[in-house]
Amino acid sequence: MAPADLLSRPTTAHRLPRLHAALEATRARGWRSVSVPVVLAVATLLVLARFADDHGSFDLGVYAGAVRAWSIRAPLYDYVQPGTPYGFTYPPFAALMMLPLAVLPLWFAHTVNVIADGAVITATTWWLACRVAPRHGWSIWYATACAVPVVCLLEPVRDTVGFGQVNLLLVALVVADVEALRRGSRWAGVGTGLAAAVKLTPAVFIVMLAASRPRAALNAMAVGALATVAAYVAAPGTSVRFWTSALFDTSRVGRADYAANQALSGVLARLADSPTRPLVPWLVAVVLVAAVGLTRAVRAARAGDDLGALALTGLTGGLISPISWIHHLWWVVPAVAVLLAAGAQRRRWLWLAGATVLLFASSLPDHVHTRLGQHLAHGPLTVVGESSYALMCLLLVLVLPVTRQPATRQPEAGGGAGAALRARATAALSSAISLRRKVVSAVWIAASWPISRNDGAMAVRSTSLASWNSTPSSR
Repeated sequence: MAPADLLSRPTTAHRLPRLHAALEATRARGWRSVSVPVVLAVATLLVLARFADDHGSFDLGVYAGAVRAWSIRAPLYDYVQPGTPYGFTYPPFAALMMLPLAVLPLWFAHTVNVIADGAVITATTWWLACRVAPRHGWSIWYATACAVPVVCLLEPVRDTVGFGQVNLLLVALVVADVEALRRGSRWAGVGTGLAAAVKLTPAVFIVMLAASRPRAALNAMAVGALATVAAYVAAPGTSVRFWTSALFDTSRVGRADYAANQALSGVLARLADSPTRPLVPWLVAVVLVAAVGLTRAVRAARAGDDLGALALTGLTGGLISPISWIHHLWWVVPAVAVLLAAGAQRRRWLWLAGATVLLFASSLPDHVHTRLGQHLAHGPLTVVGESSYALMCLLLVLVLPVTRQPATRQPEAGGGAGAALRARATAALSSAISLRRKVVSAVWIAASWPISRNDGAMAVRSTSLASWNSTPSSR
C-alpha cells in the first residue's frame, strides 16, 4: 500500500467518535424510533416465511440437475427438469461456474445462496442509502435498517430468493462496477463483463459504461469475450450449440404470455392473446423504448448521476429483453432510491416512490392472471393488471428524474491518474520531511543538553540547528 494511502486512511481512533455519535443519536431518538426497523424486520420475516416455500428453489434445482447431467457427458441443453418443460438456458460459461452444484447437496446450495442473497441485499441497500439518506438528514445505518425489510418485501426480491436465482449476484457485480466508476478505478467494467458472460441481459450496461468511461466498456467487452472463449475451450461443442441454436429457441424459457413475463413481449402477447409475441409490433416497441431509455441513461451517466443511469439502464434492459420474469426486475429498487433522493426537493416524487413500492410488494400480476389464451376474456383491465409491473417500469423509464451531480470521479487511469499519483506521492514526501525535521530536532536538543550548559555553545548549536532545518534540500 502506498504511503499516502496509509497516511490518509482513517484509524480506529478516528472511527470511534463516529460510532459514539451514532449510538448517541440512536439513544436520542428513543425506543419508538428504534422500534421501526425492528417491527419492519419481524413483518418481513413473517411474509418471507409465508412465501419461502412457494417456489422451492426451482431454478436452483434446474441448474443443479443440468450440470450434474453435463458432468456425466449428457448434452447440457438437452436436459429438462423432470415433470416440467424447463432446462438450462444460460451460456456455457455459467454452467462452468455452477459445476460445484453437481456434487453439493441441494439443501446446502440453497442455504449458501440465501446467505449470499441476504448479503447482497444488505450491501446494495446500504450503498443506495449512502446516496439518499444525507439528502433527508437521515442516519445512513438507520435508513438501511428500515429499508432492507422493505426491499425484501418486493416481489422481484422475494422471487429471486424463492427460486434460487442468480440475479442478485449479478446485480452485485454491476453495482460494484458503478462504484468502481465513481472511484475512477482502472478495473471498472470487469464485473459487468463477468455478469454478461453468465447471463446475457447485463450486457446492456456496457452502454452505460461507454457513456461515462469508454475504457470501462472495453474492459467489460474484453472480460466477457475472454470468459466466452474460455468456455469454448473447455466445451467447444456445447458452446457452438448455444450460440447457434439454443440461444434463439425462446420456447425453452416458456410462453411469452405468462403473467410472470413483464417484458414488452409479455404485454404484447397478452394483448394479442397469443402464446408468442407479435414480432413486428414487438420490434417497433423495443426500438422506441431502447432509444428513449438508453438515451436518458447515457445523459444521466454524463451528468454524473450514476444512480439514475443504473436504474434507467436496468429498467430498459428488462423491458426490451425477449423474456423478463418478475425476479429480473430488481432495478426498481435503485429507481425508488432515485425518487426518494429527488423527493428531498420535490415531494411529488415521494408519492411515485410509495406507489412503486406498494405495487411491487402487492404481487398484483399473480392475483389477476387468467388462463393462458383467455387474457381478454375478462376485459382489458385484466391485461393491465397482469402487465402492471411492466407498465410501471415503462413509466419510470419515461419520468425518472435525472440530477446533475458535482464532479466527484477521480481521473481515469493514464495521464490523469499519473498526475494524481504524483500529487499523492508529493504530499506523502512532504509529510515525511516534516516528521523527520521534528524527530531530528528533538534528538538534537536531547543529546546536546547534558553535554554542555555553556550559553555560547548552546547559541552556536541552536544557530547550526536552525540553519540545518532551513535547508533540507542541501542535505
